[in-house]
Amino acid sequence: METQGKTLAMAGAVIALQVVDAGLHIAINEVETLRILSNAVLVIGVSLGVFLTRSSRTALWAGAIGYVVLNLVFVALFGLENPVTGVNRAPLFAFMALSLWLSYRLGRLHAKAGAAAPV
Repeated sequence: METQGKTLAMAGAVIALQVVDAGLHIAINEVETLRILSNAVLVIGVSLGVFLTRSSRTALWAGAIGYVVLNLVFVALFGLENPVTGVNRAPLFAFMALSLWLSYRLGRLHAKAGAAAPV
């Protein structure tokens, strides 16, 4: 039961990080649709991964891969430097690294808890 609580806490951490990332963009009036869409894809993947019984691993993988692909498409289209501020996109990669690490840990915890029993 304790592992299930940790799983929910880890899912909450991933979701909170995505909300902070998207919220920062909205707050500073730099809404980047692909980035916010990638946040939503990861939140959906994590949510489905935690609450599905059979396809939890697939949902987690799909969310993480979709998140990475959308962010890489964003960088390919708009570059490694923000044209408005002239600042590099290091925070993007920091958010990505932390999000993917948390998602990985979530997957490990969920597998340990037993994906056959929904959280």
